[in-house]
Amino acid sequence: MREAYESLDEDALEKLEVGKKAPTFTLSDTAGRPWSLSEQRGKWTVLIWIFADWCPVCHREFNDLIKMKDEFDAAKTTVATIECHDLYRCRLMVGKELDPFYWFSKTSFQQKYQSNIWWSHLSDPTGKVGATYTYGVDPMAFAVHAEYVNRPSTIIIDPSGTVCFAYYGTYWGDRPSIHETLEMIQNESFEYKNPNRLTMSEK
Repeated sequence: MREAYESLDEDALEKLEVGKKAPTFTLSDTAGRPWSLSEQRGKWTVLIWIFADWCPVCHREFNDLIKMKDEFDAAKTTVATIECHDLYRCRLMVGKELDPFYWFSKTSFQQKYQSNIWWSHLSDPTGKVGATYTYGVDPMAFAVHAEYVNRPSTIIIDPSGTVCFAYYGTYWGDRPSIHETLEMIQNESFEYKNPNRLTMSEK
């Protein structure tokens, strides 16, 4: 983590632009395998930055993704969820470590996730890719339970590698739902507004 912070290049922060090519990057998934954005060319790609395993909204999004696999396949869309934590925390999110008790669910997610997660869940320690590689995902946007977590963000990239949509949430509930994200791709219309988006004075 120290290495990641020390190598941050401030000149490269928050330069992602809709209508321009998405900066390429490589991160490891929860099995330690490399996942590269450059290898997704020819398909729609959705990048979703989530909070952590204790986030009920994140689990709702995971359940929607599981249910909608066939729809994403039909739309020729690949999905990667990204978490600004180390590999252990990311493995915890997808049910590959201990089985924690969550206050918002009476049942375990572990077996369901182990059997049904079809997309890549990536580890971005300290948010280095989110911030440094110009994606504008602030890795220290919120302090929750005494830890800093990233801004919830959704990026849509078309098959040519061009950014079509970039949304940075003001809290965990105001970004497009998984259904809304897929609809934008299906319709190739990328207008989105959330009436519950917070203003700077409300954050």
